[in-house]
Amino acid sequence: IMAMDTHKTNAAVQGNACGAIRNLSRNNSENKVKLMNLEVGNRIIMAMDTHRTNAAVQENACGAITNLSWNNSENKVKLMNLEVGNRIIMAMDTHRTNAAVQEQACGAITN
Repeated sequence: IMAMDTHKTNAAVQGNACGAIRNLSRNNSENKVKLMNLEVGNRIIMAMDTHRTNAAVQENACGAITNLSWNNSENKVKLMNLEVGNRIIMAMDTHRTNAAVQEQACGAITN
């Protein structure tokens, strides 16, 4: 999280950080709560907004959103209050031909 705050304009750092959040929150209810308490939702949004044209950032961000919200109603509400839905649609519109982004974005929406 500190790396995301320190290196906001570095797409590689942001993409890898979103990937780490994605991995840490996969099938781990406790980590999902801890990560959201650390306000990772805000950082994911910032990464998506700053690096709109970077497919890796968008893919990992959408994957992180999926995992953070999977089977966690409270996290879903928190993320939607951050207007994460708009960012997911933006990622889909910007990366129409990128199957990986589309797959992760669809997963985030269906979740």
